[in-house]
Amino acid sequence: MTQKEIDAEGFTQRQLNDTKYAARYMLQYLRSIFTPDEWKAERRILTVKGGQTSDLRHYWGLNEILHNSDFLPEDLEPGEKNRSDHRHHALDALVIALTDTMQLKRLATYKYRSPSQRQGGGFPRPWLTFRDDAEASLNAIVVSHRPKGRVRGGLHEDTFYGPVKDKRGEEKKGEYVRRKEIQLLSAKEIMFIRDDRIRQMVLDRFQDKFRMKPNANGKLKCSKSQLKEVLATPFRMIPKSPHADIDESEYPPINKVRLVLPQDASLPLRKDRKVFVRPGGTHHICIFEWIENGRLVRDVTFTTRLNANQRIRKQERLLRNAKKDLTAQGITGDRLKQQLRVLRSRIVKENPVVCRNLPEDHLQANNPTVKFLMSLKPRESLEILTEYDIDNIVDDPPKTQLVIYMTSGSTSKQLFFKENLSAFKKPQKSKSDDAETEDEDNLDQEDEVTVTEKKKIVGRERFSVSLKRIYRKVSIDRLGNVNLAND
Repeated sequence: MTQKEIDAEGFTQRQLNDTKYAARYMLQYLRSIFTPDEWKAERRILTVKGGQTSDLRHYWGLNEILHNSDFLPEDLEPGEKNRSDHRHHALDALVIALTDTMQLKRLATYKYRSPSQRQGGGFPRPWLTFRDDAEASLNAIVVSHRPKGRVRGGLHEDTFYGPVKDKRGEEKKGEYVRRKEIQLLSAKEIMFIRDDRIRQMVLDRFQDKFRMKPNANGKLKCSKSQLKEVLATPFRMIPKSPHADIDESEYPPINKVRLVLPQDASLPLRKDRKVFVRPGGTHHICIFEWIENGRLVRDVTFTTRLNANQRIRKQERLLRNAKKDLTAQGITGDRLKQQLRVLRSRIVKENPVVCRNLPEDHLQANNPTVKFLMSLKPRESLEILTEYDIDNIVDDPPKTQLVIYMTSGSTSKQLFFKENLSAFKKPQKSKSDDAETEDEDNLDQEDEVTVTEKKKIVGRERFSVSLKRIYRKVSIDRLGNVNLAND
């Protein structure tokens, strides 16, 4: 059953009813902790309605504090609550903490006065500097969201491939076979049909209809309409010596064909290596650098979502086996939890999802100068430093640019970025300013990474190896503040 139209108002009302129901039982539970005679629980434990909180927030002038936020909706009216900024929850918590029965009584009296009766200073605030203190405390709040290392998206494509074997029964590297409906073939795939007879039948029909044949490079160039016209009529499995009494239309049609496709990125789905798949996408990349023939060289390794998922499953399997062994030894309770925490840290360290070493088959795997720079996942941010003098970086700070890592090409090893516009733009430090910052200690020459001038590509920016710049991995919170990220 599917709901084609979503009732947004009905959904919100159901959530409000559930919240009211849960709050009512929470109130009963809290009042049951204290005895009414001793604590007067009915008065000590107070519930505040949303409308009362909204009125107090308005009369105390707190709504305008978040109107200077970077997360400001365009349709926000003056005096309205800014719900786009997560700090509004802290603002509500402050109002509720300062609400008691006397405050609610004062609010009820003030709210229903006429405008002429409200003159004389307005609704009283908890103390004289209340609003300024609230604004200062709110500006000091950093809203952060814990990053989750889960694997999102498809682990592999839906198409399954089979291995191609030679006459000796050995797998051919870089070649895989798949089945596809003949009516859905592209002009490029026609040349990859495995059966020579079927491939020639298709080419003969192109020759008969359009006087068309593959060029010197073995490629068939045709329009979509020509391809559709050729493949529309079914092909038949006619034997080499057809029977004279059987019409060609009575032979079985060819519905699917096998294609032998060149692929380098396919991975075995099972241990028997009978089924191969193409990875669904990149989970993260790792950037390394080393010294080769006296010069600095950098390279990127790619980890697919399928590889990352396999590493996570391996950690879980090792942890389950360790728990079984400890339980078999009679270890239970808090002692079991303590030992499992130690084993989990060891397993994650020995079998990390983000490998900080080059693969064993890499040519520079045994190079002692290899250094892990950072890992990057899609949507993570970088701070690029340009126009800097490494010997005078304190007095002459570099210019910075914030970018978001979008995607990369595993073959070309090009990284694609776009500018990050959500960060808070801090003013550049002047040359005469001698104040030191914490970030200056991290601007080490060892952290240099080589990138090129920007080239616009469909709204993104491409960087390759050309000019020396520094770029560092950073995290940007919901308020737009930029912080260095530990990798």
